[in-house]
Amino acid sequence: MGSLARQGGEQSRCFSALCIGTESAVDKSVEQGWSLTTLDVGHGLAVVIQQKGVSYLYDTGNRWQGGSNAQKQIIPYLKRKGIIPIGLILSHKHLDHIGGVPFLKKQYPWLNVRSSFGGGQHLPCSKGQRWQWGELHFEVLWPEKLAEKSHNDDSCVIMLTDGYHKILLTGDIEKQGEQAITALYKHRLNADIVFAPHHGSNTSSTSLFIRTISPTTVLVSSARYSPWKIPSDKVYLRYKNNNIKWINTAESGQVTIWFKKEKLNILRYRIEMYPRWYHLWFGDPPFPE
Repeated sequence: MGSLARQGGEQSRCFSALCIGTESAVDKSVEQGWSLTTLDVGHGLAVVIQQKGVSYLYDTGNRWQGGSNAQKQIIPYLKRKGIIPIGLILSHKHLDHIGGVPFLKKQYPWLNVRSSFGGGQHLPCSKGQRWQWGELHFEVLWPEKLAEKSHNDDSCVIMLTDGYHKILLTGDIEKQGEQAITALYKHRLNADIVFAPHHGSNTSSTSLFIRTISPTTVLVSSARYSPWKIPSDKVYLRYKNNNIKWINTAESGQVTIWFKKEKLNILRYRIEMYPRWYHLWFGDPPFPE
C-alpha cells in the first residue's frame, strides 16, 4: 500500500453532523437507526446494509482453496450481530466481489440476488432500477444494460439514501464508466459518502468524478500489502486535496457507520472499537483491566 495513504489517528473529531469518537461515547439513539458496515476482507469488497436486524449485502469478498470471505468474515459477523440477510447485490463478475456467493446461498437459501450479469437467474441491476426497503431508497445508476461477462465498467453503481444522507456504491468502475456516469447525472451524483471505485486504484477516482460527487468521506476496501499497490498514492492525494476524509479498511479494519436522521457516527475497528487490537496477538485483553 502506498506510503501516503495514512489515517489521521485522531480519537475524537466532529464535522458538523458527522462525529467520529470512542465506542463508549456513541449516542445509543443513533444505533436505533440503520447502519452500513464495510467488512475487512482484504482485496475485495463486502458491505452489510442493516436496519432492524435485517440486511442487504453488496458484494461478498473473495474465495480461495479451502475458504472464503463469506465463511471467515461475512457469516460470522451476521451471526454475531443477529442479522438476517434477505438480499444480495453483486456489482460485477470478478472473484473478489462474488467469491462468497455459494457459501452465502448455502447458509441463507432464501437470499434474492440482484446483479448486472445474472440474466434470468438474478434480479436485474441496471440503470433505472429503483426500490424502497424500509427507510432506505435504492437507485441503480449504472450499467445501462446487463452484461454477459460483466467486467469493471459494467459494475452495478447504486445511490443509496435515507432522505438525509446519500451513499454511492461504485463497485470497480474505471475512468470510462466514471465519465459516462458523470455526463448522465451531473449534479445528481452528489453524495455524502462514496466508495472509492476499484479499491482506490489509479484506474478510477478521476478528478472530475470526485468533484462532481463532492463527498465528505471516502471508504476504501483494500488489502494491507496489496501486490497491485492499491490504493494508489495519486488517488489518495486527489481525495485529500479535496478535503475528503479517507478511511481505508487496510488501516482501520472493519468500518461501521450508524445513521439516524441527520446524524451519523463512524466506528473504525482499530481506532474507536479496539484501539489495542494488536495486543490480541500476544494474548492480552484489548483494553486495560
